[in-house]
Amino acid sequence: MFRSKSFYINRPKKSKFLSRYKSSPNIYIASVDMKASIIIKEVGPEETFRAMGIMENETMAEDWYDFDLHQLDEEQRSWSARYSQSSEVLSYIARNAKLESLPSVYGNANPSGRNQFFFVAYFRGVPIGALQLLVYGKDEDQLPEVYFLATHCGIRGCGVLLMEYAVNKSQQLGRKGKLKLTPYDRARSAYMGMGFIVNKDNKLELHPDENNDRWIWNENTQSYKFRSC
Repeated sequence: MFRSKSFYINRPKKSKFLSRYKSSPNIYIASVDMKASIIIKEVGPEETFRAMGIMENETMAEDWYDFDLHQLDEEQRSWSARYSQSSEVLSYIARNAKLESLPSVYGNANPSGRNQFFFVAYFRGVPIGALQLLVYGKDEDQLPEVYFLATHCGIRGCGVLLMEYAVNKSQQLGRKGKLKLTPYDRARSAYMGMGFIVNKDNKLELHPDENNDRWIWNENTQSYKFRSC
């Protein structure tokens, strides 16, 4: 077994690419034990920036991408795209968290009426994903927006746990758990699998109260849970 941070992952024995390739099925979070070790926290922008730095520079460092770009098979191209997309979105979240942490020229005033919330997923204390949520004004018709969501490129299935927290933040804010987002094309099917639907602007919306086959409402905790989690 090859250990990378807190993940135990089978180490393939063939090409240079495969020696760096962390097989996602081996760390798929459908495992009950692994799910129990994942904690989602709502954190401030400073902690978000710190966590994204750990992911970019340590747990998802460049050696995850160390292979010959001219000799890729289909699986490797898919891995390459997933790595690039995760890395790009992590950098966006880090940048926005950094900007949010800076003193505002407006002081405590908020002329835009926009609020940002950050959620970070940790596996045994190691950050493995993050979600940035934007909430506009106090109008219930303005759906909170999942602005960015990224997870470690070697993990599949963590995103829905972050989405669950975003849904419940929307619920707490009086928006009935509803969300909207503009997905990357290759991520669209994953969001549709979470129950998102296409709206008139060709963006995606989630209405958990109208999607009982995917989202369960718990009256005792006043919160939603995704059925497959």
